[in-house]
Amino acid sequence: MVRYQRQYLFNGNVANSATLSTLVESDHRNLRMTYSDNQFRNKVVLYGNSPTIAGFTLGIRYSGIGGTRFSVTSGGNINGNFVDTNDLAYIFPQLTQSLLDDPEVGKALKNYITDYNNQIAERNGGKNGFYGVWDVRVAKKSSLTKLELLSFLLIFSILPICLTKNGE
Repeated sequence: MVRYQRQYLFNGNVANSATLSTLVESDHRNLRMTYSDNQFRNKVVLYGNSPTIAGFTLGIRYSGIGGTRFSVTSGGNINGNFVDTNDLAYIFPQLTQSLLDDPEVGKALKNYITDYNNQIAERNGGKNGFYGVWDVRVAKKSSLTKLELLSFLLIFSILPICLTKNGE
């Protein structure tokens, strides 16, 4: 009796999770093994802080990642499973030439389109290059009175509102 109850309690509908969140060619019950949505090849994080000089501290950080995966989707319910966001696209040869000739289109997308030309694109078959973000910060150590702290907080809480375009 206990065994039956456990199977009943933990038995989920795998097809629902596959249907709603996994990109597929046709039947969501026939999944192919491929790269994960969270796949990446390389990751680098470097950071450091300088010693405090005259109350100022300089902090620098670099965070980079490479080899993340992407897919091309059709944007419609092609396979009839009532979900518009999980259907892989068919790469039409006559439509891809304009993308391949466009200098604004990235190399990763061009490679993906070339590899899967005239067929259904593979889930997470595209591979992005390495990119990163530099973050440089300067901090000033100071002591504020309660009135100075209140005015500082008011200025910096109103500042983002003033900087938005058209007050939106």
